[in-house]
Amino acid sequence: MTALRSCVPFGKMWGMRLDHPYSSLVNEGDYAWTCGQCPLDTSGNVLYANDIVAQAKLVAEYIHVSLKDASFTPLSVAKLVVYYTQTDTDQVLAMLQVFEQSFAGNALVVPIAVPPFYYEGMMIEVDVHAAKNHQPVTTFTDPISGLTLQQINSIDLTWAALTIDIQNTQDLSLESIEELLARANLSTKHLLCDQWYESEETSKAFIKTLTNSDLCQNPNSIFSTNAYGQQATLAELTFVALDNDHSRTIVPTNVTTNLSLTGRYIGNYFSITANINDETGLVDQTRTIMTNIARVVDEWGLTFEDVCKATTTYVGNSSAEALHDNMVIRNSYYSEPGPASTGLRINHFPNSQGKISVTLFGLV
Repeated sequence: MTALRSCVPFGKMWGMRLDHPYSSLVNEGDYAWTCGQCPLDTSGNVLYANDIVAQAKLVAEYIHVSLKDASFTPLSVAKLVVYYTQTDTDQVLAMLQVFEQSFAGNALVVPIAVPPFYYEGMMIEVDVHAAKNHQPVTTFTDPISGLTLQQINSIDLTWAALTIDIQNTQDLSLESIEELLARANLSTKHLLCDQWYESEETSKAFIKTLTNSDLCQNPNSIFSTNAYGQQATLAELTFVALDNDHSRTIVPTNVTTNLSLTGRYIGNYFSITANINDETGLVDQTRTIMTNIARVVDEWGLTFEDVCKATTTYVGNSSAEALHDNMVIRNSYYSEPGPASTGLRINHFPNSQGKISVTLFGLV
C-alpha cells in the first residue's frame, strides 16, 4: 500500500449481511476501484426487489455518491462492469441505458449475465473502474466478423472490451482479435490481466484456440454468460502503458494439486489469478487458492495491503451461505481498510471442474 491510497468505507449507503474487511471504494492517486455496488440498504436488505431498472438507478446514485466522497466525478468513470440476472431483453437494454446516460456515454459499459444472486430479488451488481483525465472511448470494428473492440486510455492503464455480433460468429477468429488490437496499438507484452467469457454463441473451437494464445493467461477462469440483445461480451482486457526491468510473468500449473496460478507484474501494477481443476468442495478450494496466492504475494515482495481490487467467481447455489462460506476464508487475509471486493456466483467454468476462481489486482 502506498501513502497515496485512501478508502471509502462501507455502511454509508448499503452493507452486506456478513462482517468483512473490504472497502466500498479504493483510491490510489488518479485511480479508483469499487467493490461490486449492490441495490441494498445498510442492513443488506434488497431494495426494489426484482426491478432491474429501478435497481440500476439506485446503484448509479450510489456510485455518484462514492465518487464524490473520493473526490472523483462521474466523468472519471472509465469502465462499468454490470453483472445482471438474465431477464426480459428489453428490461436489460433499459437497465444498460441507465448507466450509459448516468455517465454521459463516457465509460465502457460491459454487461455480464450471471445466475440469480445470493440475496433474493437482487438483479444487478456493478464494478467501477475510474481514472482522472482518461481519454474518450475509441471503437474499432472488424468488418467481416462484426467483432468490436472498445478501449479507454489513461496515463498508466488502458481498459478494453471485446464484443461479438451473435448473428455473425462464424467468422470470429484469433486473427481478427489480433488485428483489432494492433489497430488499437495494444500489445500482449503489456497485457496485465484478462477475463474471457463463453456464451452459447461463441464456438467451442474458438475458445479452444483462444486458450492456447498469449491473450488468455488462465483458461480455467473463463466462465459462461449470455448474450444481451444481438451482442455478447467476449472479453475484458487491462493493459499497462509502462514497462520496466522488473516485469514478471508466472504461468505455473501444479499437476499434483490441479492448481492453476497465473500472474503478471508490470511497472507498479500486478495481477494474480488462481483456481483448481478438480471436484473438491468450494471451501477447500478457496483455502488452497488463497494459500498459494499468499506464497506468490510474498515471493514478489508484496503484501495483501497492496491489493486494490479482488474479484471472486464461484459455482454454487444462490444462497447467501454459499457466498459467505468462501468469503470467511478470503476475508482472513485482509484487515480494514481492505481492498474493493466482488464475489459472484456463475453457472460454470467450461474449461474446468473447479468451484472458484480468485483474481487480485494491485498497485505498489
